[in-house]
Amino acid sequence: MNANPLKKWATALAAAATITTAASAAFIAPNTPFTPGVPLAPGTSFASDPTLAGTVAGDQTVSFTDISPVPAFSGTLRSVVVRNTAGLLDFYVQLANTSPFQVNVDQEIFRLTLSGFNGVGTGPGDLLNVNFRTDGLAGITGAGVVNNGTVAPTTGDRDPGIPFRGVGFNFGSFLDDPANNVDPGETSRFLLIRTNATAFNSVSNIGIVSGAGTAFARSFAPAIPEPGNLLGGLGLIPLLGYLELGRFRRRSPVASQA
Repeated sequence: MNANPLKKWATALAAAATITTAASAAFIAPNTPFTPGVPLAPGTSFASDPTLAGTVAGDQTVSFTDISPVPAFSGTLRSVVVRNTAGLLDFYVQLANTSPFQVNVDQEIFRLTLSGFNGVGTGPGDLLNVNFRTDGLAGITGAGVVNNGTVAPTTGDRDPGIPFRGVGFNFGSFLDDPANNVDPGETSRFLLIRTNATAFNSVSNIGIVSGAGTAFARSFAPAIPEPGNLLGGLGLIPLLGYLELGRFRRRSPVASQA
């Protein structure tokens, strides 16, 4: 007996709406502020999105320490560039907090920002597909040894305060959601930015923010047509990083008492 065609149509429409909602939840437009940001849960995986398959085109791990007068936190940052099956580049970063454990927010990392991702969105109006992986780097050839990580970002943004209108990932907040911060000994999930770029370089500066201050590390980014303009602004990144941290601290009675 054939099913009711109206019922079949309604079921298909509901399924399509669910897929659209899930997929569009991680698309972020330029000038989207960090508050409230765009929710990234529940993340993505190779099983749910086979287009994540690809081959590693670049892979590096660097160490970082905050630039406060008395450094309070440190860690490592792994950056991976993947050329996917469409020939476009997906950019991954994963941070590990290697700070000595102390019972205060100074060692808890709650935000990470990346510069150099303006104008490479895969959607209309430079929409960027920003997400995180729940399955490490499954489906990617050449990924080597992978730590899937345990701490997922809660929201993403493209705050105009970030240098070059980059991308921000928030791990809760050291005030509102400290349980979701990347604490000493913890490693984040792989954070993902999907782009329409076909070439990359190592000119992206990443800002890693904790309750104590900001650290900076070099990472991969899409190749920018105007390298002179980009390099001319790199010297401003530490200053802008401090200014961005200041916005958090002004909101923070905990930080103001430190």
